[in-house]
Amino acid sequence: MMIRSRAVAWVLLLVGLCLPAQQVEFSARVHSQRIGLDDKLEFTLTLSGVDNPIPPDLSELRDFFVQSRSQSTEFHMVNGRTSHLTRFEYQLSPKRTGTLTIPALRYEAQGRTLVTKPIRVEVVKGSVAPPPKRRSLFDEDLFALPRERQRSRQPVDVRLITEVSPRNVVSGQQVLVQVRLLTRNTVRAVNLLTEPSIAGFWQEWFPVPRSSAGRMREVDGKEYTEYDIRKVALFPNQSGSLTIPSLEFEIILAENGMSFFSEPRRITRVTKPETIEVRPLPNETAGLPVGDFQLKVDPLPETVKAREMVTLKLRVSGNGNMKTLGVPQLEGGPFFQVFPPKVKRTLNHSGQWLRGTVNAEIPVTFRRAGAVSIPPLELRWWDPVTGQIRIMASDPMTVNVMENQAAGRDEAVPAGGAEVVRRGRDIHHILGGAIRDQSSYWNRSRAYTWLLLLPFLASLAAAIYRGIWEPLVRRSRRLEARRVLSRTLKGLQTQSELGGAAGIVENYLSERLGMKPSRMNAATIARCLEERGVSEREINEFLALKEKIDSKRFAPRSGLQDDRRDLARLGVLLRRIDGKIK
Repeated sequence: MMIRSRAVAWVLLLVGLCLPAQQVEFSARVHSQRIGLDDKLEFTLTLSGVDNPIPPDLSELRDFFVQSRSQSTEFHMVNGRTSHLTRFEYQLSPKRTGTLTIPALRYEAQGRTLVTKPIRVEVVKGSVAPPPKRRSLFDEDLFALPRERQRSRQPVDVRLITEVSPRNVVSGQQVLVQVRLLTRNTVRAVNLLTEPSIAGFWQEWFPVPRSSAGRMREVDGKEYTEYDIRKVALFPNQSGSLTIPSLEFEIILAENGMSFFSEPRRITRVTKPETIEVRPLPNETAGLPVGDFQLKVDPLPETVKAREMVTLKLRVSGNGNMKTLGVPQLEGGPFFQVFPPKVKRTLNHSGQWLRGTVNAEIPVTFRRAGAVSIPPLELRWWDPVTGQIRIMASDPMTVNVMENQAAGRDEAVPAGGAEVVRRGRDIHHILGGAIRDQSSYWNRSRAYTWLLLLPFLASLAAAIYRGIWEPLVRRSRRLEARRVLSRTLKGLQTQSELGGAAGIVENYLSERLGMKPSRMNAATIARCLEERGVSEREINEFLALKEKIDSKRFAPRSGLQDDRRDLARLGVLLRRIDGKIK
């Protein structure tokens, strides 16, 4: 009986060896070869004949962002023959319009190189997804997959327009740039993604409106709701043809539906670059402000006392670059002394154009009694409307200076800054007469100076003894980056399951890239890493590991050996990525 059982086993083994092995195949397909810029492309890679395969390399996928990844495996056994089929499913987001190509992808398996066929996809503006039919709450499938619910979204019809006025200016003249949103969808929020810095201009951005009342506007026979989303005043600081670069905005749309599971839809729109012509100013206007201004000077009291300080107040208001506008200068004379003014600048963003006010307070003291004349203050600027230099001057003032019996008969003696510091800083020494020598006082001696320095030196010695390098490490960005990486790697080493690394990876992205947890999606992470010099292959590998971490975050405990291997891969990958971040 035992001999018969062994014979049957040998026969089954030989039959299994004689059966042909499953053929290894690698193929690619998409759900559609024509999509919109706001749509998602479903891309599937199918691999058969390979047991427990690793995800394919998508580093050659340069025209698309990988938004999400999933993997499914089928296992069959028929007549003692086994077959494996693995599907890698991706949702891709196109980077631009036009005819984009998914290149041929390679996969190494069983000593062979498998290659897929390239696929061309036509990408047009907007969305080509069919409009959804209006459904009630009771028509909603509460148990449908998120992907199935996303296919029934509303069509997107959103555009941006840029208005620039004027387009032919002189250097330093105000140029107003307004970005308006035209939409037929419900908009929740608009975020500026581009760094708000425009080369060749001094700029002043208007505050972002907390709420904007839309107005109706007809474009190409369609009714749109128009919103003012951003506004900036530019002042060119060079001549020639200057380009206002395009601005990229993230627009969050609210889906029209009554589903409890509906989520906001995020799209991006980019404005067109605009060009203006800037003419140089005439030579005789060098250093003059450009715009339209008004000068107002408050008169001084008719009667003052000698060696008493009075304040001359003036105000310049108008339309121009108020942050670089200089105030009229008052030169001192033999009968009065002028001190540096106190200047305050305010901007007014409530009107159509940027306006502002410059308030200056000029301290003035009179040296002796008598009638003293104050010359008029003069403001000169270039008016771009009339093309001429305009001058506005205040009225001359005459002040009757009386003797100051309380201050004595000594005249106010002007002194340099170093002399004032050596003899005393009190302004009354300047206003009240001659500066008296104070070097003989004990608080001016060297012993008093060393006595004041002694506690400081003791504290400094204690700080050096306890370790002064710690504050220096905290101020160093490079060392802080190393500390973040070291803390992340140590946290990964303490984990035995891949799902436990989710919080560690989120903290790393938050501290190293400055990302908010609510913005940590695949497209945002890919864009941030790409802007900081990380290669696309490493970005795709990192996103694949992060997606695997998120999928195992709430999964039951299984595959601990694979988790440890993935954690080790993640640590090596983070070292490479961190070294390339600029």
